[in-house]
Amino acid sequence: SDFLTYSNEALRVYEPRKDIFTISGYGPAIDIPTSYSKDVYLVARASSGGWSTWRDRWQLADWQVSDFEEMKKNPLLQQKLNQGGEDLWPMLVKQQLGIINSWAIRWTWTQTKNQGWGLYPVHSKIQNIGTDGSGENFSTATTSYHSDISEGMVMLDPLIRPDPAVTAAFARLYNLSFFRKLLNWWKYKI
Repeated sequence: SDFLTYSNEALRVYEPRKDIFTISGYGPAIDIPTSYSKDVYLVARASSGGWSTWRDRWQLADWQVSDFEEMKKNPLLQQKLNQGGEDLWPMLVKQQLGIINSWAIRWTWTQTKNQGWGLYPVHSKIQNIGTDGSGENFSTATTSYHSDISEGMVMLDPLIRPDPAVTAAFARLYNLSFFRKLLNWWKYKI
């Protein structure tokens, strides 16, 4: 119920930070280190679940991914994208092949190539209900993205920087199984 309050305040606080591209209301259930004391964190992935951004950053989006051919030949660019989860490069390939239809992966690439971050709450402000099997990109239901919702004040640190332990915990959530990696290699040459 307080997602909009959180989002609007984060938009106000972080507007001067041109390195923050996405304010996410969704906080995935990850193992936040007990030593991490902040209410929000930065990761190299945009969120398409309960999110907001600023017009100036949105206008940077390249919806055609005009540099895709260059990316296919450059493993460093692929690794850079995969800092937000190893599923991102395969997702972008599938998007460009027309296998999936995701504006979010193209937005994540925009964020990545502009050295941007997504801001996430430690405790989710929304429930991700788009994985029940009825959506366009989830043909089978999963509860992998379920998070408990938290209401209440979130302390926003205007000087926040990415935390390596939180970044690693976040990226682990999006690790691909050996079977998925094999299938991607065999079917899509990813």
